[in-house]
Amino acid sequence: MSFREMGLVMNYAPAHWTPAVRLVALLIADGIMDEHGTCTAPVDWLADRTGQSQEQVAAQVAELVNEGVLLPYVGDSEYLTWTWLVAPT
Repeated sequence: MSFREMGLVMNYAPAHWTPAVRLVALLIADGIMDEHGTCTAPVDWLADRTGQSQEQVAAQVAELVNEGVLLPYVGDSEYLTWTWLVAPT
């Protein structure tokens, strides 16, 4: 499921996304687990894999949320669950 979403990030990411934002978006896309675009990826996990601080990753995730690419869901879990909303135009 995630190969399609990773392709969407690589092919349709806006030009203003920095390489770091693209990397975070790719990791989230890679973690998608179902047809609804659900990915459970805590910020500390993303930070470890990108070599960035948690603050940097949190800011990049916030940018993706503000742009409407991610829909955050914070439930009873300690993890953040993201719904990936990217679609080709």
